[in-house]
Amino acid sequence: MKLEIKRYHFFFLVLAVNLLAAVAIFSRESSDTLQKSVSNLSSQPKASLTFNDLKNIRPPRIPEPASRNNKAPVQIRPTIAKGRLAPNPTPKIIAFTFDDGPHPQMTERLLKILNESQVRATFFVVGKQVELHPELVQKIFSEGHEIANHTYSHRNMTTLSSQDIIGELEKTDRLVASITDQKMKYFRPPGGQYNQEVVESAKNLGYEMVLWTVLPQDHLNPSPELIRDRVLKNVSNQGIVLFHSGIENTLIALPKVISTLRKQGYSFVTISQMRENQFREPVIDLAHLRR
Repeated sequence: MKLEIKRYHFFFLVLAVNLLAAVAIFSRESSDTLQKSVSNLSSQPKASLTFNDLKNIRPPRIPEPASRNNKAPVQIRPTIAKGRLAPNPTPKIIAFTFDDGPHPQMTERLLKILNESQVRATFFVVGKQVELHPELVQKIFSEGHEIANHTYSHRNMTTLSSQDIIGELEKTDRLVASITDQKMKYFRPPGGQYNQEVVESAKNLGYEMVLWTVLPQDHLNPSPELIRDRVLKNVSNQGIVLFHSGIENTLIALPKVISTLRKQGYSFVTISQMRENQFREPVIDLAHLRR
């Protein structure tokens, strides 16, 4: 077979030789670059992460998805941190008062309930009852309760002369002072019945009149449940509750009333303690008086 070489064969041969030469040169340069990089890397000191480096690491920010109207979503932050309760800025106080005593047996049971519940109250005593049971007045006073004036004979003071009003208050005042060696500061007119003459006469004797904000009407002998409900539905901060010391159903209702109010955040104070806490004058509805 006769081999025939034409001109274009030489063209392809030269092209192939040049291509192989270019590939060889490129391979040699790449190998040199790689060796230099490895050499430089091995000659550098190894890096180590410190705690400060870790603190400075921040995760990439993920953009918030836009709402349908292309506005940024509203961020709602809680007003109270999780696991913490909001502080109560204003402590709530309540004063329990007991009228018309002291009464044998009933007053002693009442004092036991108050003592077990760690409640201090104010007793508006009647002079005639003080004469009959001075030992109960002493017990009331010695157990840390406050004693106040509820007149001597529990009469409607608006029907009395100024002289008789003063006599009702002074006689009871002398009886209590002979037992406790202290002068009373507050008085309550029987039935909440008073006029300007009553107020002025008492003021001249150094007394401040105290009424009430809650009247459960236990003197009408409602059920213990009704007494409890009337107190709990009408009680408020700096309120004054008017109980009576000789009522059986009041003694039954009292422990539940105390425990419920304590759970609601109330502290129990005497009238003097409330007066020190900016005691406001109670407001009463005379239409509900049934004495």
